Amino acid sequence: MKRIVYTRPDGGISVLTPAESARLSGESDDSFLARIQAKDVPLDAINPRLVDANEIPNDRTFRNAWSSDLNVDMPKARDIHMGRIRAARNIELTRLDIETMKGLNVQDEKQKLRDIPQTFSLSDAKTAEELKALWPTKLPR
Repeated sequence: MKRIVYTRPDGGISVLTPAESARLSGESDDSFLARIQAKDVPLDAINPRLVDANEIPNDRTFRNAWSSDLNVDMPKARDIHMGRIRAARNIELTRLDIETMKGLNVQDEKQKLRDIPQTFSLSDAKTAEELKALWPTKLPR
């Protein structure tokens, strides 16, 4: 089955899966897909096109970093991954704030966590798989 893929004005990629139940009796694949595209793809969509379903990546870890060719835009993926690292780091910082309130000195540990975005490099990852494997050892996943 085919999918309709297009770029939204915000740069994101949308994948539209036509519902077989919407097919009119006796309608050919080409007519069906053209009708669905005309009805459901927004007028401001950029480069709408048909792709085979097997061309859509199965791994959606970096779904918001897909480019128009359905590959992962690595700079965007690095930003997304660093955002996930920061979120995990913030949880750990909150946990350490509680330890501080208990009177424990965890300032060095907190500083190491604060430094992660500046000291932990994601630039060596050339593929999405390599990027997914990078994670600071100081942070739980």
